[in-house]
Parts: sequence; structure tokens; C-alpha cells
Amino acid sequence: SNFGRGERNVELDGEAYFEVAKNKDIPFYVHTEMNKVKVVGTSFNVCAYPEDDQQQIVLVRGKVEVHASKLPVEVLAPNQMYEYDKQTDKTTIKNVDITDYTSWKNGYYRFKSQQLSDLFKRLSRYYAVQIVCNEKVGSLKCSGKLDLTEHLDDVLRNLSDAAPIKVEHHREQI
Repeated sequence: SNFGRGERNVELDGEAYFEVAKNKDIPFYVHTEMNKVKVVGTSFNVCAYPEDDQQQIVLVRGKVEVHASKLPVEVLAPNQMYEYDKQTDKTTIKNVDITDYTSWKNGYYRFKSQQLSDLFKRLSRYYAVQIVCNEKVGSLKCSGKLDLTEHLDDVLRNLSDAAPIKVEHHREQI
């Protein structure tokens, strides 16, 4: 809450949801490994894990400017997602349902036609456990809504009721 006089700066490795008070005299910046986001009184989600090939910024309301090295500045409107691909050094902006990207902060996770490998990655991060699967299971797609306030075993049991998977615990790994 105590920033410098000229700028408010935050560095992020991971995922965070921000609600930033507007102050035109002291801009707010979120710095990730590949991007710098200038915020103008807004609510938005940033997903920027260093190990992931894609970084995403989803704007809920307000306005943000995204500065990626060597690329033109992009300005997002509400309900838009900016995605940067580290492998191709390309960006895309598209309209999205913001709930799919921000529901985690309210204790649930909503997803549509998502590969189980991606879903397990999100659950691994949320619950701080290692969840692995083979390629065949990882390529299966699923849609739904998970209650993240439940114990992980209950969440995985619900998934195994909906998809042809078997959940096993092996030491520190699921």
C-alpha cells in the first residue's frame, strides 16, 4: 500500500487478480517476465507463470495498456484477453467470458472444453500438489464448474465421475 511518489510497481510470477484505484498522477504497473501492464483504475487478472509458454491478461473493467518488449503497445477493453506466446513471440487479443478466467478468486473454477492436462495444472497450482497424467488422459476435454472450497480429493472424485479417469495417490504425487 506504500508506493513511490511517481509510480506504483508490482512484480508478478504466477497469477493474481487486481483491483486498482484510479490515480492519474501515480500510475500502477504490473511487471511480468515478458510484459509490463500499465493500469488506469481497473480490475483485471494476470496469469504469468515463468514455466508456461503463454501469459494472459484478462480485463474485467477499466483500461490497461500492455507493453511487451519489441512489440507495439496494446490497449484492452473490458471482456478482452491479451495473450503472449513466448515460443512464437506473438500476441493475440480476443473477446472472452471473463468468468472463465476470474472465477478462481471466488472459490470455484469454471471451464469450457478444456484439456484435462491444463485443468490438472491449474488444480496443482491452486492446491499446491503435483498432479500428473498420461498423454491420453491429458488430451481428454471437459467442461464444467468445480468448487475449489472442497477438499482436493472431493474435486478429483467429481472429475472422475464425469470423465473416464482413475485417481491414484503415490507418495507426494496424484
